[in-house]
Formats: sequence, C-alpha cells, structure tokens
Amino acid sequence: RQGPSEPLFFLAATTFSSRLIRNDSANEPAASKPLLTLSVMADVIEAAAEPVAESVITYHMEYVPGSLPQVGFWVVVYVALYNIFRAALKDPRTAAKIVNRDEVTGKPTLDFTAGKQHLVAEKLVSMFHCVVCIPFALYITLTDPVTNANRFFAASSASMALLCFSTAYFVNDVLNMFRAKQPLLYCAHHVLSLFLYSLSVLSFMHYYGVIFLLFELSTPFLNVRGIMAILDRKSEKVYKINEIFFAVSFLGARVGFGVYTSWRFWVDALAIWPHTQGFGRVMIGVYMGCNVLFNALNFTWAWMIVKGIIRKIQSANK
Repeated sequence: RQGPSEPLFFLAATTFSSRLIRNDSANEPAASKPLLTLSVMADVIEAAAEPVAESVITYHMEYVPGSLPQVGFWVVVYVALYNIFRAALKDPRTAAKIVNRDEVTGKPTLDFTAGKQHLVAEKLVSMFHCVVCIPFALYITLTDPVTNANRFFAASSASMALLCFSTAYFVNDVLNMFRAKQPLLYCAHHVLSLFLYSLSVLSFMHYYGVIFLLFELSTPFLNVRGIMAILDRKSEKVYKINEIFFAVSFLGARVGFGVYTSWRFWVDALAIWPHTQGFGRVMIGVYMGCNVLFNALNFTWAWMIVKGIIRKIQSANK
C-alpha cells in the first residue's frame, strides 16, 4: 500500500520495484502539517542526530535494492525518449514545420544537420524532466510529513522516487553533454548535480534534494531559448519574450529562492554538525561544500544575464 503523501505519477516507478523497496507508509503520521518555518527543530535534531550518524547507512541501505532499479528504469525511459525525438526530428516533414524558409526562394534558411537534431532532442528530454519534476518537487515539499519532520536524515518512498527520476536524468544528460562537448561551466554544473543526487539516492538529505529541484523552474525557458537559437529564430518576438521569462525565472529561482534555501540549509547544517560523527559528518561537509560551488556557478550565470540585460538597454537607448 502506497503512502497518502506520494504523487500518483510515481506509482509506476515504485510499482516497478515494489517488491524491493521498503514501504515506510506505516511510519508516516496520519495527519501532519509541513514544517516550513525557518527554525531548526532542536528536539528532532537532539533526538535523532547522534544515533543517525552511525545508522544512516543502514537506514538507506534498505532503499538501495529498490532505488537502483528505479534509476535504471528511468535511464531507459530517457534514452527511449531521446531516440523518439531524434527520429521525429530526422523526418523531413518535421524539419519543414520548424525551420524557417526564405520568402523568395522557399528554401530552408538553415541546414538542419544531425548535430542540431541531437541538441534539440536533448533539450526536449530536459523539458520532459522539468515538466515532471517541478510540480512533484513542490508537492512533496509541501505535503510529505516524513522529510519535513527531519530535513537531513529522513526519506520517504515519494522522495526516493523523485530523486531516482532526477538522478537518471542527470546520468543521461552528463553522457550526452560530454558527447556534444558542452562549455566547461555547463559541464561542471551537471556533473556536480549527478554527484549530489547519486549520493542522495544512496544516503540522505532528501528534503533538500527535493526542494533544490525547484531551481529547475528556469530550465524550460532556457530550453526554449536554446531550441530557437539552434533554429535561427532569435529575431522572433516569441524569443524576446522568452528571454524576459528566462531572466526573471533564473534570478528568482536560482538566486533569490536559491539564497533563501541555502541559508536554511546552512542553519540546519551548522546546528546539527556538533551532534554528528563519521559518515554523517563527512556527508554534511560534502553537501556544504557543493552548496557553495552551486551558488558560485549560479551567481556567475546571474552576472552574465544582468550584463546582457544592461547591454540591451544601452543599445536600445542609442
């Protein structure tokens, strides 16, 4: 029996390995309000931190037999989606619909090569991941009593399902990214994401693993921007409107909400640090360091976006 806090979408994934995953719904309170305050739950930390520091590996090892098949299942889904999109983009009828044509000659304005088809297919797969993970990350953050009650050392089958879904995406994305020889900062961001979410699947930090997926709010606009640039449609009004939405969503989600959520994470981490040892302390240190790196990357991109906005304003005033 699945717990009441689990999104229906993930029933397929959890059913896929239902015989292997520990069902923790019996441990979930029947009615519990999400803890969305800034205060650290001192009583929970004091009660849970010391024993969990040693038992966290054992606790999550119960999930591993089920989590690994889920990751494998979603990797297969992402690969299949990529190949479906790639096959559709190879069809001349598809190219005729999405590639602009010269008004005089009627010929395509660009050569829709295999490399461009690959990039567009990748961005469509990314769009699928975003459309699914953003609403369910919000749903779990607001409603899951297990991860809200203990933000560092708790995991539910709902949070595990979502983290497996996203870990599989990052596996697929990193492989495609190196094949396409993407820029260094882009590669660093996605390799770091794969590293952290792989650790979450095998260890802990499910509350923050889920809530940080809300940063993906800017990614759909980034994908639209990338696809239109590949198709040489940057002069269109839709592209310019999308640029505004991308800038606002990036600065709002990855900088504004990112700083707020990172501050909450550091408050929790520093409060629980003295009560942990061994594996628990090492993992918290790893997540603290990676949080600094992620914010550095986001601030670097934010500065590039702000500089681009300033340049456009200056050009419009000339």
